[in-house]
Amino acid sequence: MLKDKIMYEKLPFKEYTVLNNALVQKLGCADAYRAYVLALITDKKTLETDTIIEQLANFVGESSNNYKGGSRNKSFNDKLKATNEVTLVPFRANGRDRNRYVFNQPPYGGYRRISRQFYDKWNHLPQKALLGFILKLFSVAEPHSFLINKSVRQLEKLIHMGHTTIKKYMEQLEELGLLQPIEDGWELKVEGLITDQPGQKRIKELISSLDMSLASYDDSTELMPAYLRTYL
Repeated sequence: MLKDKIMYEKLPFKEYTVLNNALVQKLGCADAYRAYVLALITDKKTLETDTIIEQLANFVGESSNNYKGGSRNKSFNDKLKATNEVTLVPFRANGRDRNRYVFNQPPYGGYRRISRQFYDKWNHLPQKALLGFILKLFSVAEPHSFLINKSVRQLEKLIHMGHTTIKKYMEQLEELGLLQPIEDGWELKVEGLITDQPGQKRIKELISSLDMSLASYDDSTELMPAYLRTYL
């Protein structure tokens, strides 16, 4: 027990990391989760790390072969570069070619925060793709919430996945109690996802926007959306 605790405390992870939504949405599910674990190791200010693939694979709990390319698939590094959200800087150390991974600084409103708790709680699950799917759903959640009110058809375009796979993963998350169907969509029930609270200026803008939306229903016979009823 003591040995496990010491090893746990020595993991080179931050308490939380930021992930650009564009990065998560462009990558496949398994690679999105791998990128999250890699981001946990980056420096807080520079968002850089020179972690080697073998180390990353060990942290994720899988074979490093999953990170290699082939005749049909790109390597993990190539897929990262293709997103234009991570820069790989080659260098040589101890007679070995290595890479420094530099994540783009997060754009305003275009990122999500995920804590180390997400790794601690769920990394034991063998389906890393399912964990990456959670991150993809979180990337398109409504601002400052865990609510996803996009249709499956909209999700297909936003997170670059097929209809059948989205439905399958959603059903698996519902069975695990990690995704709850609600009136106008779904709500993530996953430990380790962090919602930022809007600043005062943003709150005023949001209230103004909601008030305008409410006003449009004053003389309308249309059913008011659930989010407006909640606000009201």
